[in-house]
Amino acid sequence: MSDYFDQVEQGMREAVRRRAHLPWYARSPRIRRGRALVVVLAALVVATPAVGAVTNWFGIGAPDHFPAQSPTLNDGRALPRTSQLLALRVPDPAGGPPWGMRLVRSTRGETCIQLGRVENGRIGSLGIDGAWHNDGLLHPFPITTIDDYCAATDAAGNAFENVGESAFANAYPATGTSRSQAGVCELGCPGASMRIVFMGLLGPDATRITYRAPDGSLRTEKTSVGDGAYLLVFPLDDRNCSLYSQGPYGGNSGCAPGDTGSSPEEGIGAITAISYRDGHVCSLHPSRKLLAANRAFKASAASYLRAHPSLARHLQHPSARQEAVIESLRKRLLASEHLTPADLLMLTGLARCPRVGYVAEKEKPLTRGEVATPISAKVLPATQAWAGVVRVDITFIARQPVTTTSSWYEFYIAGPSCPGGGSGVGGQIGVGNIRAGQQIHYQALPADCKGVYHGLIGYMQDSEAANVTGGVIPGKDGSILVGRVSFTIH
Repeated sequence: MSDYFDQVEQGMREAVRRRAHLPWYARSPRIRRGRALVVVLAALVVATPAVGAVTNWFGIGAPDHFPAQSPTLNDGRALPRTSQLLALRVPDPAGGPPWGMRLVRSTRGETCIQLGRVENGRIGSLGIDGAWHNDGLLHPFPITTIDDYCAATDAAGNAFENVGESAFANAYPATGTSRSQAGVCELGCPGASMRIVFMGLLGPDATRITYRAPDGSLRTEKTSVGDGAYLLVFPLDDRNCSLYSQGPYGGNSGCAPGDTGSSPEEGIGAITAISYRDGHVCSLHPSRKLLAANRAFKASAASYLRAHPSLARHLQHPSARQEAVIESLRKRLLASEHLTPADLLMLTGLARCPRVGYVAEKEKPLTRGEVATPISAKVLPATQAWAGVVRVDITFIARQPVTTTSSWYEFYIAGPSCPGGGSGVGGQIGVGNIRAGQQIHYQALPADCKGVYHGLIGYMQDSEAANVTGGVIPGKDGSILVGRVSFTIH
């Protein structure tokens, strides 16, 4: 028996020598400090999440690598002098360096969020879970980097962006990076090392958020002063993914770690309300009264569709006349249940809080005469590369420039009804800057139905000031009608 206890003692001594009693973030061979101090600090981080901001766990390695960015395309290129690391720190569920956010302006008028792990005042990705060959170092993000999450900057220098990721493909690994080629897990991240992240910028007037914690309780958290930034980091597992994918009146999208969830600004996720300094509270979840009205709304709609089976059969590919019938039905049911369009958005999970404190740029609104120009459309011949796809080349001379992501040219094409299309297709023209006087060639892909098509071209002067959130209909969505065009597919 004494031999057994001798072996146990020897094994424990060996484990201590290998530092196996410490969590992953304290076992790096590059962390050299007194053993007793390491044990005490590791225990504090594990026992008290608020102490997760303890630094010096990791040394600093080579910078993370991000793709080169054009100053005139998409979100643009970062302006290094505008880089600002926020004071916001959020512990990771497994401990180690906390999560943080850095803001940077871009050449196309955007304010972009860089999310990562923070060590010694630097933000970057960690060499763990297969990333960076498990080197146990923090790899800083270059200040010239722009990540996926950007929003237009208002005239006062503020940005308004609510973002939440709960999809496996887009959620953040515990390493702290989602885009880098070097920093991602080389062989795929283990499920226990993925995180659901909710983050955003709510503006200078936001003071706190109310959110649903993983245990189901409602909690409040202060936003950062000046920009209204918030950041929540939870483990990505089946239970949390299901919780944060629930709809506003029960049920969920069948979310599992491989499925797509929703964002706080859609009213499905962690954020349930936003509070502002004037005392106003914007709720993103419907009241009990509204839920009861919704049950009556759905019952009436189901009854109507049962009485009109032909309408129900055509809902997949409705014609213009059928869409008008559906819209009439929707308005009648809204009125009968005393629901407003805003109530309907709340019920369908599309509710949004206003951008309290947004300051619009002082621009003189353009007239149609200042943007109107002739437009031509030509059906292009089929090629081997585009077999079976109808392409239409839309051509016009831009009279107004596009220099930021808040302005753009757009199109909408409607044509004959047939299986697979006919109700209309639209979108932005181009993904970058456009000069005044530049000739625009844009290839649209309408439905492959024979007949006459009608197109509209519009110019969006300032989508942020117009608070554009809906679909593309030139001249009706806050944009200015540039012109009309027709063509025939034979």
